[in-house]
Amino acid sequence: MKNTCKRHSKCLKKEESLNECNKKLQTLPNSILSDLTELSQLKRDQMIDNKQYQIMQFGIEERKLELLEQELTIKIEMLRAEAARKHLKR
Repeated sequence: MKNTCKRHSKCLKKEESLNECNKKLQTLPNSILSDLTELSQLKRDQMIDNKQYQIMQFGIEERKLELLEQELTIKIEMLRAEAARKHLKR
């Protein structure tokens, strides 16, 4: 004879719920590990992108300095030429 009392059915439902929770808990570490692996890869990719960006920024700053040096050299030559022209006019 089956025991069909309300208490027994509640126990069965609790047991089923408990089994579901245990299954979820068993898959959770795999899910977390998968997420951590993905986050690690994203972090590595971001670090590579940041390094490439910094290298590009450094190149731009270097080029700016080169252009400033050229500009100053041209200004100095212009001042020398003007000074020489004024000297010749005297």
